[in-house]
Amino acid sequence: MKQLYVWISLGMLVYGAFWPCAAHAQLNKGQAYSALKSEDLSLIEGQIQALQGGTTETERAFLGALLMKQAGLLKGARNKLEAFKQGRELLESAIAAQPQNGEFRFLRLMIQEHAPAMLKYNEELQQDARHIRSSFAHLPAPTRAVILAYSQESEFLDPEDF
Repeated sequence: MKQLYVWISLGMLVYGAFWPCAAHAQLNKGQAYSALKSEDLSLIEGQIQALQGGTTETERAFLGALLMKQAGLLKGARNKLEAFKQGRELLESAIAAQPQNGEFRFLRLMIQEHAPAMLKYNEELQQDARHIRSSFAHLPAPTRAVILAYSQESEFLDPEDF
């Protein structure tokens, strides 16, 4: 019986080391928002790594936003485009799954405001800004604080909106 326990434990250890699973995804929104604000590629990549294997829409939305942010800091057009596309797919699928989620819309708005025009990823700015304003009161206090801080520099959100 003791050998069985050892083999099961060893198997779980090996499985966990080589196969991503939800238990490995660690979303710390404060750290994720700090990474999104940063130009520090290693900080962004650390958050991306922490979210790999995430199974919730929230984890996917943040991972998508972080990948798109990372794209702007990578070298080489191909690398930039691949990271941006992967991130866009994740964020857009999270929004499609939860279209009323104001935080997801905020993530998209932040990325859209800073995305190069050639990517044509700016079509939802007005709609997202309206949605963020209307859902603001229902968001958690830490998220509202991030939105208020961001609105100081945004072209589409104003602190007076809240």
